[in-house]
Amino acid sequence: MRIADAEELRAKLERKQRLVTASIEITRRCNLRCVHCLRNLGSDDGLTFGDVCNVIDQLVDLGCINLTFTGGEPFARRDFMDILRHAWDRRLAVTIMTNGLLLTPALAAELKRLHVSDMQFSLYAADPAIHDQITQQPGSQRRTLRAIDLAREQGLRIRIAMPLMAANADQSPAVEALCKERGLRFTQGALIFPKNDGGRQPLRLLASSQQMERVLVRGDGENCDAMPVSQQDVAPPPLCSAGRDRLGVGADGSVYPCDAWRVSLGNVRSDRLADIWFHSSLLFDVRSARRRHPMACDGCSARRQCLWCPGLSLDLLGRADVPNPQDCRRTRLSFARPSADAAGWTVPDELRQC
Repeated sequence: MRIADAEELRAKLERKQRLVTASIEITRRCNLRCVHCLRNLGSDDGLTFGDVCNVIDQLVDLGCINLTFTGGEPFARRDFMDILRHAWDRRLAVTIMTNGLLLTPALAAELKRLHVSDMQFSLYAADPAIHDQITQQPGSQRRTLRAIDLAREQGLRIRIAMPLMAANADQSPAVEALCKERGLRFTQGALIFPKNDGGRQPLRLLASSQQMERVLVRGDGENCDAMPVSQQDVAPPPLCSAGRDRLGVGADGSVYPCDAWRVSLGNVRSDRLADIWFHSSLLFDVRSARRRHPMACDGCSARRQCLWCPGLSLDLLGRADVPNPQDCRRTRLSFARPSADAAGWTVPDELRQC
């Protein structure tokens, strides 16, 4: 679907105030300590089983059809399969974001019976040593690959997610080849977020511009979260759907425009989701802000190629209504791709120093 078509559909859904997609962080527990993780991990689940089921019911009442479970590690929660059964009873299309280390043949078979729509596995490198260095868990890459094979054997839809960092950016070709060999979908993320408590440690892990350019130029960067050249002339400029047709729920019950934009709109332990969705003045401001890029971007000729993230701007700069350096760099590097050169793109002056 072209960006223009997607935006038209989103506009129709927004006019109807239809919630389509949501995510729930169902536990703070995790069996890994990945160096780039933005979560403040802990030893508890946060929301109770009853809380989660109540949230699921409210989401369905609002029209939600797509639900993603995140953590922590979802399978570290003892009642996770019961939660999945409730989501299936409510006929939600479920995505699970996991490292896979706790997946067993029996669990994989049950996921198939529950018609889980998507499994997203984090894989940081084809080289086990590099992957395990990032997860800080020896043997974790081998176990993740085993989990991927278990899911494949059950015919589950699988996506491999690879956040790009200085330590693993050069592994991108090998991971992509591994995915092609197994028939897996593959995506790479160019952004690194600070920790949810404001800690800046993950930012030290950012890949260099030279590393990022090599990833984008190789294979035209078709699997990286950069704007495809074929969408250069569509209108309006691409905007995310945070708060427009999606919401995120944190482990403590906080409700956010999306999982990446952590401005609290309320809490499911004290507020009804319908009240937040239809009556939150803060959410109204979020929706208004997402109708356009920041005013500071008005003079930038690359706006139509920019996938600006207001949540990252808030985390990096304390404001969601300004451009941030990571997005500007990602957009600049998009111009280094072969198809951009063939299309006659030149790097705008506004981005040359990003």
